[in-house]
Amino acid sequence: MSKSNRRVTLKEIAEVTGLHRTSVSRALRDHPGIPEETRIRVKKEAERLGYTQDPVLSALSAYTRSYSQPKYQTTIGLLSNWDIQNSTNQHHTFRSFIEGIQTRAKTLGFKTEHFSTLSFQKSPGRLSKILQARNITPIIVLPLKINHPSPILEWEQFMTVLVGFSFPKHELDRVTHHHRSAIKLALTHARQAGYRSFGLITNAHIDQRTEHGYLSGFLEAKYLAPRKERFNLWISKSKRPDFSTLKNWIAKNKPDVIFSANQDFIDVINSVDLKIPEDVAFVQLDLPPNHNHVAGIRQNSEHVGKAAVDQVNSLYQANEKGLPNTAKTIQIEGDWVNGDTLPPKC
Repeated sequence: MSKSNRRVTLKEIAEVTGLHRTSVSRALRDHPGIPEETRIRVKKEAERLGYTQDPVLSALSAYTRSYSQPKYQTTIGLLSNWDIQNSTNQHHTFRSFIEGIQTRAKTLGFKTEHFSTLSFQKSPGRLSKILQARNITPIIVLPLKINHPSPILEWEQFMTVLVGFSFPKHELDRVTHHHRSAIKLALTHARQAGYRSFGLITNAHIDQRTEHGYLSGFLEAKYLAPRKERFNLWISKSKRPDFSTLKNWIAKNKPDVIFSANQDFIDVINSVDLKIPEDVAFVQLDLPPNHNHVAGIRQNSEHVGKAAVDQVNSLYQANEKGLPNTAKTIQIEGDWVNGDTLPPKC
């Protein structure tokens, strides 16, 4: 075989990247156990070297993997300050987080177990001792309820990843939905549909839980927008806005379309004798699974859960306990979903 036709091997890619041949193989297959930056680096080197997969060997490997079960690694502790059963029944985002975590954990050979700080309010230090006694070192802190006791751990003993922004410990790795990007995506589609007057309605609770992500995205867009566009903002102190105040706000500011992550916003609009989309168009920034033809953003919360497991697995494989030297924040993009609540503007 001539040199030009010689097939590049995994061993050659391993030598260039400084990785083991098995790690190279897993990276090329997008195995979640390999960090994303490593997968990208390996693929770039493979492309540069002219690597192509052997179709026969690939088929054989896929067949073999389909009959193999992941080896049990350890248990990931899921920490919260709420009752997981009630919360997953109440909110679709929590359900998706948990489903994503459990799906990815099973794929990688982890089990998961939930621990609520509600059980340790009188002796919060006991939680660290229990986890250490059971050798549960990988920890994922789930979104927390505001104004409830937060988890207290000896962080240096654990490999910890946070989900969302409700736990304000910025020294730890974190995975979350990209709220600021969601505003940009919503504006892009609203503009394409012909809208030029935008309103963001949120509340202090959502603003805090997103670390002002929606707010910052909206204010940035307002600053950069052309003069013909109008931006109006309302942050309610309560979770559900006052009906009469809302109606007056809409009458005064006359938005063409309203963006909101409030799950009951359409019911609120109906309560003030306004119709969507006849009187005002609407974009839901956190679409539930059964969105009933509502336009908006699917947050891909299950992928947030999966990414949290990938990150805690990366820490576990490297045995990196405690506060990282440089904390990472991984933001998962949402997807746009067309709906009847944002029709083309005549």
